[in-house]
Amino acid sequence: MKIFLVGGTGFIGTNFLQLALGDDHFDEIIICVNKRKPSVSSPKIKIHTPCRIDDIKTLKIDKNTDYIIDFAGIIKETRDKKFERVHHEGVKNLLRVAHETGARGFVYISAAGVDGTRDEAYMKTKWLAEEEIRKSGLEYLILRPSIVLGPDGDFTKMLKIMFKLFPFIPVIGEGNYKIQPIFVGDLVEIVRRGILQGIKGTFGACGPDAVTYKEFLKMIKEQLKIRRPLMHIPVRLVSLFAQLGGPLSPVTGDQLKMLLSGSTCKDSKIFTLVSYAPKNLEETIRISFLS
Repeated sequence: MKIFLVGGTGFIGTNFLQLALGDDHFDEIIICVNKRKPSVSSPKIKIHTPCRIDDIKTLKIDKNTDYIIDFAGIIKETRDKKFERVHHEGVKNLLRVAHETGARGFVYISAAGVDGTRDEAYMKTKWLAEEEIRKSGLEYLILRPSIVLGPDGDFTKMLKIMFKLFPFIPVIGEGNYKIQPIFVGDLVEIVRRGILQGIKGTFGACGPDAVTYKEFLKMIKEQLKIRRPLMHIPVRLVSLFAQLGGPLSPVTGDQLKMLLSGSTCKDSKIFTLVSYAPKNLEETIRISFLS
């Protein structure tokens, strides 16, 4: 099987690449690369560069490619990376070349909570991307994970720094908004199994344990054996800072809104369909923060 991998140099993409390289079902992996190159090498890997999903002129996919896998995504806009261009326009471009080259399948990583009713730019453009895929006529697998944890993930790294250096652990508001983290190794495994087993549809992809954000931080404290207290930061203060800080603010208004809305799955039947049991949250935290 030949696959075209977008976002293969990012957190989730790198973990999938390492998994796919050890699987004989994947004969060739073409990686769409703009600047950052893969951290691993293999005779199976073919680098396609320059390659940007928001520039269709740079997308060249071999005619015998079986699956296009899109791990590309941003959580915050920058001057040259916008939600609409990366999430929505990027998927439209990939689908266009998929039809031109005869690729049969498409895999997309969306987000828990995406349902067409959200007005945050991140969630809205993820939904628009999903809709493009669903009406494309291709075989598709869309996964909606909550927070994805792993030793090399940006979110994990940020929390490690916070727990190591801060005199207290900041919590926005009361911290009662729920999350349902999944271990990155479990997420990429269900992508692998989903492709090989021909699973089609849109599925939640969360870990087995839904907890409040406050409970989540306490679990990390226990694993790291840290006694620093939690300090609750008023939502209004964070919201004001987001408005006044602009691009310098560590959190945007939309990110704050998404955080307070929670991130959980209504169902995670994908694990039953692919016959795989994800790690519980305690083990996920242990691997992510103590590795």
